[in-house]
Amino acid sequence: MVIAMNKIFTEKLTEKLIKSKDCIVIAGETSSGKTSLAVSISKNIPNSEILVFDSRQIYKEMNIATGKDLDSYSEKYPHLIDIVYPNEDFTVFDFKNLALKKIEELISKNKKLIITVGTGLYLRALDENLVFGPFSRKLRGILEIKTINELKKIAANLASKAELDSLDTKNRHRLIRFIEMKKLLGKTSYEVQKNLRSKNLFQQLNKEFVLLLTKKCELEARIRKRVDSFFDYGLIDETRILISKYPENLRSFSGIGYKETIDYLKGTISLCEAKERIFIRTRQYAKRQRTWFGKFFTKNRTEIHV
Repeated sequence: MVIAMNKIFTEKLTEKLIKSKDCIVIAGETSSGKTSLAVSISKNIPNSEILVFDSRQIYKEMNIATGKDLDSYSEKYPHLIDIVYPNEDFTVFDFKNLALKKIEELISKNKKLIITVGTGLYLRALDENLVFGPFSRKLRGILEIKTINELKKIAANLASKAELDSLDTKNRHRLIRFIEMKKLLGKTSYEVQKNLRSKNLFQQLNKEFVLLLTKKCELEARIRKRVDSFFDYGLIDETRILISKYPENLRSFSGIGYKETIDYLKGTISLCEAKERIFIRTRQYAKRQRTWFGKFFTKNRTEIHV
């Protein structure tokens, strides 16, 4: 179904969420209006809560280039943002577990859920109940420098005879993942998969999927405006404070907006160049989002052209 987004459609979505749906999932390109639609629906439903599935908005202190738009939420502060500091590890595995706990908590309180999705993998992790082993950068660093014989010895101390017989001990990567799963989770990936045969709570929810699509020329104009707003709202000062507290080579700083602003502060590019690079990366990212969501939402979706 294709509908132009307007007040009438917002009211229709609101009615669906009140009468028959547990959850509305809103996906779309960056700058397509996911937050504003979620807030509009939420205002009409007092017992609703907004959740954000976005791998950049998980970071505390990184507000501007991540597009949190906190002022837009009014009275309802969104869930699943500001989870970790920029120097802390946080995997898809971590997000899936945290999201399921939050969803269980809210559903137990008879809340209606409105989910905005910027990171497709976060949605897929819950919707398909993907298995992700836990990850520790410290443990990985220790294991990476071990010889394959040393890895075999570690695995042998952790594994049962049956597990060891089924393990490809010539494959360095599989040895490392086996050790990580055992040390961090106490189970093998096979054991974890067996426990996931039943559907998780998110899969059981009665959901309405909404996909926001924007014409190329309109999207590019919105992205231009968005990039300018970053700097109007103080991206340079925010970045300067961040790199005074954390190493600039952190993965969190590779995100769109921060990498370019760091280069500007170091004097390697001009402010104009920084803005243009942010625009180009954002446009490319939006294109990838459109392609991914288009493939993921193959059925039971409502398209809104904005």
